[in-house]
Amino acid sequence: MGKRVFISHASADERIVSIFVDFILHDGCGVELEDIMYTTGDDTGIPNGEDIPSTIKESIRECRLFIMMVSPNYRKSEVCLNEMGAAWMCDGVKKIILLLPSVDFDRMGWLISLQKATKLTDARGLDQIHDQIVASLSTKVQTSTWNRYKAYFLKQLEEIPADAPDNVDTLGETTELSQLDVLGLSEKYALHSKAYVELLTEFTSAMNTYTGQLNSATQRIKNYNHNPQLFTATQLQGIFKTAAHNTDSLSAVYEVKTSILRYHFNQSVKYALVMRERMGKSTFDGALQERFLELKERMSFAYERLKQFRETLDDVVGFDKTFKMSVNRLKIAMDNMLSVVSFCISRTAELA
Repeated sequence: MGKRVFISHASADERIVSIFVDFILHDGCGVELEDIMYTTGDDTGIPNGEDIPSTIKESIRECRLFIMMVSPNYRKSEVCLNEMGAAWMCDGVKKIILLLPSVDFDRMGWLISLQKATKLTDARGLDQIHDQIVASLSTKVQTSTWNRYKAYFLKQLEEIPADAPDNVDTLGETTELSQLDVLGLSEKYALHSKAYVELLTEFTSAMNTYTGQLNSATQRIKNYNHNPQLFTATQLQGIFKTAAHNTDSLSAVYEVKTSILRYHFNQSVKYALVMRERMGKSTFDGALQERFLELKERMSFAYERLKQFRETLDDVVGFDKTFKMSVNRLKIAMDNMLSVVSFCISRTAELA
């Protein structure tokens, strides 16, 4: 069975398209990664051993939603234009045209039905895209969840330079990696490694803080169960309100930053693999293999800590509706985090 969503894009636009897939499609619209054909993504791309042109052609024919991420790079790419042509031949496939921030409507007259396109920076336009995706794929996401991820996506777009060069050749492949020497690759690797390590530290700190807060609230609730006269109804309501607020605060950290962790980890592995190819496996192993063994251990340790923490949420005691809803929200966020960390651990196998 084919993927339900096909992302047609120029690989030179990977940074923007990746955050769109993570924050808009996956987190904001509830589309599972296994339902997305995004060839640049490590967890959404074409499996090893499959014929790439045939797989792409088949995927376009079988998808329910074809999303074009239009940019100057897209226009220069023969691959992208072929994908667009193939999609327009499929009457049963719904098409969505999205314009990257660098695109002006009056500069893209070559594109069919451009008047139906939506700019990624248009918040109201994204709301309409969200409704189309949810209706087409029958996914379910709370409005508050969608608004959170939409806001974060727009914030991320603001941090990407609008005048970024078009690193694309006639086949639509990025030239950034080929232009970097080993030192440059090492700097890129170090940048992304530092980012995900800082995120893991932030996750751990937030989890420890919440654990202390939850233990305090739980103890007060137990005291109330033993002595109902200890707190008034208003005081008890305040305990649950505070606990719910703390739980939602922790959920927000994981909901927003789990996808960022996946992005930086993927990027670090990508640069490491290119370094190994350039340096030769034996030289690479001698220089960096120990670092990656440490990386795998760190991620495995993080997974076990997160798993233990997630299991404790099933034992949380509370008879307040708002608090129960906040705990359920946190469970979902933690399950997603565990899935991402598990994926990161599996990716380290490529460096073995």
